[in-house]
Amino acid sequence: MTCLYLNHFDHVSMSDNMVVPMNRKMKVDLMSEMAFTLVDKIQKALHTELDNTAIFVANQYAGWTYGGPQLDAVIQGGMNKVQTFQATAWFPAAIQGEISIEHKTSGIAKTFSSGSWSAVHALEALFMSSSDFSSALLIGADAITLDFQKKVCHEKLGFSSGIYWTKDKSIDSIAEVSITNAEADTDILINDESPLESSNLLTSFVEVVKHCDSNIRFVDRVGNTSATFQTRRIK
Repeated sequence: MTCLYLNHFDHVSMSDNMVVPMNRKMKVDLMSEMAFTLVDKIQKALHTELDNTAIFVANQYAGWTYGGPQLDAVIQGGMNKVQTFQATAWFPAAIQGEISIEHKTSGIAKTFSSGSWSAVHALEALFMSSSDFSSALLIGADAITLDFQKKVCHEKLGFSSGIYWTKDKSIDSIAEVSITNAEADTDILINDESPLESSNLLTSFVEVVKHCDSNIRFVDRVGNTSATFQTRRIK
């Protein structure tokens, strides 16, 4: 299994100023806005183009900050009240498509929308297909309207995490990570009740990777588990 080097980690929240091209502003939801902003921050920090970078996205809520209000508009006012871009803004792969178009990426681009396991599945897929790319972005972007969980009409909640990986040993990296069959000594708990699970899981993963050498696995309350990741700190 190829070892990947964790080179950079960043995140955005709703308190950040969103960086979205004007020609896309009305076409995307909060989830994609945060992803645009996140990728912009990562690109500036790395001083590199992303045209040959693979993209893996973990997305639980599929553009609900756009889709939820639009569905309400249909109920309240009929089909003529729906925004033109409902079909393009409200679907799981919106981030993948928008980032690929904006940065003219030509490599792998995959989206995982599998509930609380979205981030785990995206992380595993990144490692399993690592022979096909030299660098990759892993984005966990979660944005919902709280009426989806708490019946509070259209109050928005959002957070996004991003990790940049490379196979180049010469690049200054935080840690090296690979999939292993070894017994896990550190567990990261998947909590179905968290509204921002993908971002939280990736953040927890990076914090463990940055601070200790460890065999990490993701596990839920009933003992379901995923592949185990072996990590080694570099700095």
